[in-house]
Amino acid sequence: MNLIEKVIHDVVRSEIQDKPILIWYDDGSTLIDVLPKVDFANIRLLPFAGSYLAIRAKIERQDPEFKQKWLIYVPEKALAPSWLRDCELFGTRVDLNLERLLVEHVGLRSNAEIKKLVAASRGRALAANWENAMGKINPPLTKEQIEKGLLAVAFGVGPTFDLGRAILEYVSDPDTYSTELARMGLNDVFTQMIQRELGFSLPADKQLSAENLAAAILFSELVEHSGGLGKQEFQALLPYANRRSLWADLADQWWQHTRLRAGFLKWSHELEKKYNVKGKLAGIDCLINVTSFQAVDEILLDELCVRLCDGNVKTFAEQASTIEKVATMRGKAVWAETGKFTAWKSVDSAVRLFSKSEAALEDLKRISNGLVKEYLDSYYADEGWWEVDELYRGLGAIEKTQDDRIQNLFVRPAAAIYGKWLREVGVKFSDAVSKLSAWEVEGMLGQADFWETFVAGSEEPVAVLMVDALRFDLCRSLWKRLSSQGLEVNLSPMLAFLPSITEIGMAALMPRAGRSLHIDVEEGKLRISLDGSPPLNDKSAREKLVMDLLGPETPILELKKVTELSEQELRSQLYGGRRMIITYREVDRAGTFLPDVRIDLFEALIEPVVETVCKLHQTGFERILITTDHGFILLPTDFEVDV
Repeated sequence: MNLIEKVIHDVVRSEIQDKPILIWYDDGSTLIDVLPKVDFANIRLLPFAGSYLAIRAKIERQDPEFKQKWLIYVPEKALAPSWLRDCELFGTRVDLNLERLLVEHVGLRSNAEIKKLVAASRGRALAANWENAMGKINPPLTKEQIEKGLLAVAFGVGPTFDLGRAILEYVSDPDTYSTELARMGLNDVFTQMIQRELGFSLPADKQLSAENLAAAILFSELVEHSGGLGKQEFQALLPYANRRSLWADLADQWWQHTRLRAGFLKWSHELEKKYNVKGKLAGIDCLINVTSFQAVDEILLDELCVRLCDGNVKTFAEQASTIEKVATMRGKAVWAETGKFTAWKSVDSAVRLFSKSEAALEDLKRISNGLVKEYLDSYYADEGWWEVDELYRGLGAIEKTQDDRIQNLFVRPAAAIYGKWLREVGVKFSDAVSKLSAWEVEGMLGQADFWETFVAGSEEPVAVLMVDALRFDLCRSLWKRLSSQGLEVNLSPMLAFLPSITEIGMAALMPRAGRSLHIDVEEGKLRISLDGSPPLNDKSAREKLVMDLLGPETPILELKKVTELSEQELRSQLYGGRRMIITYREVDRAGTFLPDVRIDLFEALIEPVVETVCKLHQTGFERILITTDHGFILLPTDFEVDV
């Protein structure tokens, strides 16, 4: 029972007491949606339905001796003289519409303005929606509370009415809300509240419009977040200075609200064009935090391009911190998030690659002993050099149709420093390897030991996914994706068997039953075998080896086949065995040496692996191993390979 319902209930119980009849007159029908819903226990409600004679006749017919208690509700002003005069004399009457009810029982101090505010349809709407509009408000009531309650009804919001949110609703759907405000007669109330609480001034001859409000929001954000830029040019559109920050905050709320964002984009585009925003602004430091207009992104990119106009790596290095700051901030703005301005993703990728490559080059200088282990440890550490390769792979996101300046002024310098990194780490690592007496590194598992170490001794069912060309940075991406699925994932780097090609790498991963892997050259071709046994150069030979050692019932499936099987069909593939081998070559088919890729190419290729692992877990495999034969190299454009 809300406040209005409780007051009505208490008034009825108090007034009727030892009387058989209470007549309640409600001038304006303000309580018509509330009073009939109140539970008066043993009091019978008799609503007036247009005929006073019908009321009298019903009481005389059903209760001629007045043994019951009756509440006659008349949703209009009492007639003079009253047609229910005898009932009133025999019983009692009250004349209470919403306004009088609030004045006499809830402490509202009324006047002509308040009386008009809650009369007729407005009063009825407020009473009917009291809990949603007013909440659990305590007396005494004020005019401001009544106004906010009525606006809460008009805007369909809850009792914690927020004027800023109402403004955002209004500018995002002006047709709906201007119609509703007009229907309820609240246009002036809404306008005056905005002027009073948010310092918004309108010329005497102008009405409040969605464009006025949208301009106040967007240009306030521009002025506030730029440190005053545009304050003079757009003075006529701005609210008072001491309230401007409140309007600026509304801009962020507006674009961050998914349902209202379309309104933000519409008004931003229209006002930007109408007031030539791009032609009146400049300055990276001033504009970096401004989000109201897409033109800001265009201005910032133009200014960065001017600074980098010579396309020189040295110039890029000098500006790298500024580029990174701008790209990071603008990448979070509405224009990047909605795909209206896509350049910052590319710029951010380029500058992060540049910075990480430079840092990795400095790390190279600090490696003291030049040991292979130092290079490997530096590469596969949590924030190791593998991130450089990952960042270059991400740089492949650049669309060829995009602004040529992105390619020439941002991508090329980043690719150039990455190429330098590839060359220097390659030379130094090769030099370190040349000093080894054997291809072994302390503490690292060799690729040829994979099966015996991870598979052979396991008593539980094990699925082995052999993914061709899954280089380490992709392993990291896969690790992250699987972990996000709630799976426990361990990452174990292995030392590849040389030379690192598919035929040798895959053979090294096979079970060997104690035999050694041999690589020979016969007639100019490699011959891969176990202690001189039949060659393992092709997939069918390796599959035969698995069948011979693990049994002919051991399933060897293509990953695509696994995705097509139901869980029951997949479970039946084991035939009571404990091993399942799954192969996947799509990464390798993308190319071992690629000069150019899309960012999503390799990420898309590992997605089926994630789906397969999840499916295998659902099927009952608690242990799943993912391994690979070799990696690949993505060469920057214009990179020259030394032969």
